[in-house]
Amino acid sequence: MARRTKTELVAEFNRLYSVFETLLACLGPFHDDPKDHAIMMDSVTPRWAMLDALDQKTATASEILAGVQAGLNDLLAQVEYGLKHAPDRAVKILTHYTEKTGRDLFQDVRKPSDLAKQAIKRGQIVTDTEYEVLIECLSQTDQTAITGAEFNRTNDMLAQYQRTKQ
Repeated sequence: MARRTKTELVAEFNRLYSVFETLLACLGPFHDDPKDHAIMMDSVTPRWAMLDALDQKTATASEILAGVQAGLNDLLAQVEYGLKHAPDRAVKILTHYTEKTGRDLFQDVRKPSDLAKQAIKRGQIVTDTEYEVLIECLSQTDQTAITGAEFNRTNDMLAQYQRTKQ
C-alpha cells in the first residue's frame, strides 16, 4: 500500500473527526445521567487543538489521525455494545445519526469488530488502531470478533506488534 501524503492524512482526519463529532452529539441525549456526557465531552480534544498541534509540529498528521481513530473506535464500541445489550437505545442512536447526516454510520466508518476480524484474517497488525481494537476485543468477555481458536493467535499478534514498536 502506498504511503498517504500529509494532505490525504489531514483530509481523512477531517472526515473522521466530522463523523466523531456527529456520533458524539447523537450519543449525548441517550446517556442515563447528563453528567456522563459532560465528563466525556471534557475529555475530547477539539479539532482545532489537534490541527494546531500539527501546525506547531508537536504532532504529525499520522498522529492526529490515529487520535481521532482511537476516539471514534471508543464511540463505535459503545454502539456495538449497545446493539447487543440495549438494542432499542442503540437503534435510536443510529437513527439519529442517519437523520443528521443522511447516511448510515457503518457506511461512514467500519465497525471495530470488522477491523479486528480483518487483522486476524491477515495474521498481522499493521496499525495502532488495529492493535487498540484487538486489545479492546480481548478485554470484553462477551465479544464475538475473536473465536476460541483465534485467541492465542491474536495474543501472539499483539505481542509481535508490541515488539516492533519498541
